[in-house]
Amino acid sequence: MKRAFYRPELDGLRFFAFLLVFLHHGMPAYADAYAHIGVPRLLAILIAGFVRAGGAGVDLFFVLSSYLITTLLLLEREAFGSLDVKKFWVRRILRIWPLYFTMLALTAIGLQWLPDENLSGKYVVSFAFFFGNWVCALSGFPASVAAPLWSVSVEEQFYLSWPLALRFIRTRRALLVVGASLIAFAIVVRHLTANLGELWLWCATVCRTDTFGAGIVLACLVDGRPTKLGGWQRAALAATGVALLCTIGVPNLRYELALPIAEVAALAFIVATVSDGAPRWLVSAPLVYLGRISYGLYALHRLGLALAKLCVPGNSPRSFGMSVVIGAGATVALAALSYRFLEQPFLRLKDRFTVVASHAARDS
Repeated sequence: MKRAFYRPELDGLRFFAFLLVFLHHGMPAYADAYAHIGVPRLLAILIAGFVRAGGAGVDLFFVLSSYLITTLLLLEREAFGSLDVKKFWVRRILRIWPLYFTMLALTAIGLQWLPDENLSGKYVVSFAFFFGNWVCALSGFPASVAAPLWSVSVEEQFYLSWPLALRFIRTRRALLVVGASLIAFAIVVRHLTANLGELWLWCATVCRTDTFGAGIVLACLVDGRPTKLGGWQRAALAATGVALLCTIGVPNLRYELALPIAEVAALAFIVATVSDGAPRWLVSAPLVYLGRISYGLYALHRLGLALAKLCVPGNSPRSFGMSVVIGAGATVALAALSYRFLEQPFLRLKDRFTVVASHAARDS
């Protein structure tokens, strides 16, 4: 009999993570753009800071992914006494690869007509073998709508290694030590290699292990159960997360400081979300659906924004606003089509290899 672990409110949180990244890529990150259209100066500064901080949505994805994967693997071992690593890898392949390689192929072959689109062979090969983040760390992001796929490389490296490592980590105490060690390792490496630049700190796997360590520690402490928090405590945690995001948006804040803050913000959001009595809006059908298609939203959002730019040329504040609205609509449409016609057939196959169900159906 299959075990189950499903928290629909985490789908809402996935959408929030995507929304942060979307705003980060779609909206101006300087206060003058908002002040120019009549937004009060202080509010314009806050909006611009929040947009700059939107990259922390990637951290939220990483921590959330680590928390969920670790929880599912621990539940599997608790129920069956062992881990079926091959089945885990097949589940990840069926979830990630269809859209990933379709997007990569379309970008490399079929989207060259987009203005300024250029995904060179170096990036195609590195993304195809899931070390694209290392090439981005050393050579910069490609001028391509496929650029967000760098983070999938980081996650795939985690998916490859973590279930193998977990086979040898038998106690909760050891698990906590490993999680804390991953956090400490990334902090030390970032400090020692900060001179290599912000892209290195942002993309290199050795500089991002703390996001996975944070998720591992949280999974160990929460142990698959909802946290017992009152409404005001959840609100306080969520407000803390928002405040930390605003802190990240301070101009010229060093990455060595911004990244740990982003992880604490992610933990605050997740703990608030997995508590008993999640607010109704967070588990509403539209938001849960958007969370289920959040992988497609993330993978396709730069394409949606690029299509919007074709419809709304120019760099005026009004054109920015229109392109964001049109880009959001195009992204949702593309992700919905991808989910329905590309991803779901593979997700149905994924059920055959599922040991602990992790979604209302088969989507995570």
